[in-house]
Amino acid sequence: APDEDATSARNRLAGTVESVERGDAVATVAVDAGLTTPLRAFLTVESVRRLSLAPGARVVASWKATATRATPAAVEPR
Repeated sequence: APDEDATSARNRLAGTVESVERGDAVATVAVDAGLTTPLRAFLTVESVRRLSLAPGARVVASWKATATRATPAAVEPR
């Protein structure tokens, strides 16, 4: 992961990739960060390949507050 000062994204959580669901162009990556539910990130399939994301990989999720979306726990993510 880049140093904290190397990016303007201030929200960071370490975790482990639980799953990667690939579509034609976009993949959904679920990350276990020790929370009640996994974080879900949407990346291009190319980014998943380039970052070697696969179940079991240790990652640091970082994002800007304006990119955060919350959904009720009973709603399945798309």
